[in-house]
Amino acid sequence: MVSCRPDFAFTIESEIVWNEVRTGPVTSRKDTCAVLIHPGSLSDTIDAVNEAIASGQKISASARKAVARWIASRQGLQGAYANTFAGFESEQQRGIRLFTGERVNSASARHILGEEACRALRQLDVHDQDVRHALAAR
Repeated sequence: MVSCRPDFAFTIESEIVWNEVRTGPVTSRKDTCAVLIHPGSLSDTIDAVNEAIASGQKISASARKAVARWIASRQGLQGAYANTFAGFESEQQRGIRLFTGERVNSASARHILGEEACRALRQLDVHDQDVRHALAAR
C-alpha cells in the first residue's frame, strides 16, 4: 500500500514484505513501486517508468497506480508549464536530464517535463479518477 502525505513522503508496504512477515524471506526482489518513485525528482521518476516500460518489465497494477498517482500529484503546482506537471525546485533550478541523455536547463525543460509526464501517465494506463483529472486539467 502506498499512502501519500502532502509533503510527498511515501510509505510503501509491498505484498512482498507482507509475505516475508508471514512466511519468511521468499524473494529478494525489490518492490517495483519503490524503484519507480524518486521522491525528490519528477524527471527521475518519469525516467524510471520509461526504462521499465522500454525494457518490458512487468509493473504490477498496484505499482502502476501508485506511481501514476504520484506523478498526477505534481499537476498544476508552481513551476508547471501551462498547468501540466511541475518538477521539483531543484529540477527547476538545475534543469533535467532527458531519458535520451541530453541535459536541458532552459525554460523548455518545464515544457518537456510536462509533456513527458503526460506520456508516462498514458503508458501506465491507470484507470483512476485522480489521474484522469490531472490529464484532463492540462
